[in-house]
Amino acid sequence: MDAPVLIERFETEDIAGVLLLHAAGDSFVGINADHHPVRQRFTLAHELGHLHLGHQPRIELTSDIFGSATDPQEVEANYFAAEFLAPRHGLIAWLEERDRISSVDAEAIARMALSFGIAFPAACYRLERAGVIGAPEKQGLVSELKASGGEYARRFSAIRLNDSIEDLWRSKSYPRVPRETATYAQLAHDEGLIDDSTHEAIMRGAGETQDISSWFT
Repeated sequence: MDAPVLIERFETEDIAGVLLLHAAGDSFVGINADHHPVRQRFTLAHELGHLHLGHQPRIELTSDIFGSATDPQEVEANYFAAEFLAPRHGLIAWLEERDRISSVDAEAIARMALSFGIAFPAACYRLERAGVIGAPEKQGLVSELKASGGEYARRFSAIRLNDSIEDLWRSKSYPRVPRETATYAQLAHDEGLIDDSTHEAIMRGAGETQDISSWFT
């Protein structure tokens, strides 16, 4: 699975990402640069899930990924993304290494979520699915982290996952659209896969070529 990835402002919060597949078999993924890095990571993993599972091309609305998805392909891609970013065995190993497997509290979950680069509620749901905590405990932890998550994020900022997505989001120094990407965007527009506004947003950044696909391999 090999696909160039573009991080670019879509000028709307409503679109999380784009998956394009050309008739020749080439693929392309775009993610919304203005979303928080936690969301960008999940969107990217979600789109890779679509590619891995052989799903259809699409423009991903934020509500499709972070809402209550009912489309089977969206549900499958969400499961893929969750396991890709925070595999069950990895989470359990993280807790065991810190002797927290039997004493999971909000602080432990916050530290773990920051280390894995996922949202605090997502970490709670992952631990429930891994059988580490039960549903009532999960709900209590989600509520506690909703109230105090900002403080935990500040206290443990030093262990936050720092990757290219995080660096770009903080510096806002997004690369220009590669020429290849501009070509794919034009083809997608011609075939009706993206609308005028999405096409214009992508083409607005077109210019100097820069290969960014290696950042995500």
